Amino acid sequence: MKVVGWFVSIAVVCSLLLASCGNAVAPATGDKTVAIPAIPANPKAEAGDGQITLTWDASDRATSYTLYWSASAGVSKTTGTKVADVTSSYVQKNLTNGTKRYFSVSATNVGGESSLSKEVTATPVLSPVVPSSTKAITKFDLVSPVAVGTIYSTSHSVNLTVAYGTTLTSLVPLITHDGKSISPTSGVPADFSTAKTYTVTADDGTTQGWSVTVTAHLAVEIYSVTASPTASEQVSIVNNTSSSIDISGWTIGDLNNPTAYSIPASTILSSGVVRSFSHTTIGFRVNDSGETIYLKNASGATVDSWQN
Repeated sequence: MKVVGWFVSIAVVCSLLLASCGNAVAPATGDKTVAIPAIPANPKAEAGDGQITLTWDASDRATSYTLYWSASAGVSKTTGTKVADVTSSYVQKNLTNGTKRYFSVSATNVGGESSLSKEVTATPVLSPVVPSSTKAITKFDLVSPVAVGTIYSTSHSVNLTVAYGTTLTSLVPLITHDGKSISPTSGVPADFSTAKTYTVTADDGTTQGWSVTVTAHLAVEIYSVTASPTASEQVSIVNNTSSSIDISGWTIGDLNNPTAYSIPASTILSSGVVRSFSHTTIGFRVNDSGETIYLKNASGATVDSWQN
C-alpha cells in the first residue's frame, strides 16, 4: 500500500506541474518573430463634395491598413471609429458638407499593428459650379409677319424670309438662347432693313455675336432649281405679288451664258403662279454642283440668282 500511495502522489504532482507548464507557454497575440510595419507616412485628406479621400505612403512590411476617424481632434485607437482593411485612396462618402473630420491610419501584419500616423483633417465642401460658356441662339422667329429663322451655328448667323412687300424697319423677334443674356433683347422691335447683330453673353462672361438677316421675297424670283443628273432639270420662277407681271424679254442663264434663254414676248406671269422652264427650253444643262443661275429683267438687270 505504501508503494502504491507513493506512485499516486507522484502522478498527482506531475499532473499539477504539466497544467502549470501549459499555462506558462500559452501563445501571445501576434508573431513576435515578425517586426510590425512602419507607421504610414505622408497621410493626406482631400475634401470633395460630400466626401473625403484619404491617401498615404505604403509602409514596409504592411499587409493591411486600418483607418480611424473622429469628429474631434486627437483621434486615437480608442476614441476613433475604426474602419479595417482599407487601402490608400480610400474615399469616405455620404458626408455632410461643412462638417470637419479627423483621421489617422495604422499598418498591420502578422507581427501586429503599428502606431497611428500623424492626424490629418478635411472638411467636405460643395463643388463650385463652373460657369457655362454656352452662347448659342437656338431659336429666332418673327411675330408679324410670322417667320421661322434658319440658324447656322458654324457661321453664327440666322436667315429669315418674309413676304414680298413686308416693311423690314420694325419687326419683333422671339429669341431663345442658351446663354445668360442677349442684346438686343427678345420681343423688342428692331430694324432689319440691313443685317443686324445680336450678342449672346454666356454665364462665364464670354460673348458671341450672331448676324441676323431678314429678306423679303422679290416680286418675281427664282422659286426652285432642279439640277442634273435628274432628267427633269428645270428652273422655276414665281410671282409673289398680288398682280400679274409681264416677263417678256426676261432672261434665264448660267455662268457660261447669263442671258442664255430669252422669255418670249407676251409672257404674263399671274399672281402667285410658279412657271417652270425645262433644260431643253432654256438651252443648257443645270449642273448639280458649282452652278449659278441668273434671272434678269428685260433691261438686263439681275433680278435674282441661285447657287449650289
